[in-house]
Amino acid sequence: MFIGIGETPLAVGEKAPDFTLTSAEGEIISLHQFAGKKAFLFFFRGTWCPNCTNHMHEINNELATLTNLGVQVLGICCQGLAPMMSFFKKEKLSFPILSDEDRKTAKAYGVYAYLSWDSINIARPSFFYIDEQGIIRYRYIGEHQWDRPNLEDLKKLIS
Repeated sequence: MFIGIGETPLAVGEKAPDFTLTSAEGEIISLHQFAGKKAFLFFFRGTWCPNCTNHMHEINNELATLTNLGVQVLGICCQGLAPMMSFFKKEKLSFPILSDEDRKTAKAYGVYAYLSWDSINIARPSFFYIDEQGIIRYRYIGEHQWDRPNLEDLKKLIS
C-alpha cells in the first residue's frame, strides 16, 4: 500500500464530499451540479507531471465513450489556476480540469500526500467512481506516480 505521510482515503460506500472548484477554463464547478448522474473523479499530481499528462490524454481519447455511458469526467490537480489554464489550452483536453490549490478537496477525499518518496504536498494519482446518489462505488488510489487505473476496467464498472 501507499507509504507516506498523508490522509486516509474515503472508502467505497461513503458519500462523496461536495466541492466547488474553478476549472482551467474559468468555470466554477461543484460536484452537486452532477446529482443524479454518474461521475468519474480523477486526482492528478499536476500538469507538470508527464505521467499525469499521458493519463489525461488517455482519458480524453475515451471521453466520447464515457460520455455515451452517461458519465461526467472531472480531473482535479493540486496546483494554481494560471499554469493549469496554460496547460489546458496547449493540450486541448475536452473534460474539465479543476484547480485544488488549497488541497481541501484532495484532503476531503483522503488522497492528499504531504510527503512520500516521490511527492510532496500534492494528491496521489487517484480515481473515484461516484454513482447517481453521490455514493462512492469504486476507488483506486495509486501507490506511486506511475500507478493509474486501467480505463478498460473503469468502463466495465458502468457498462
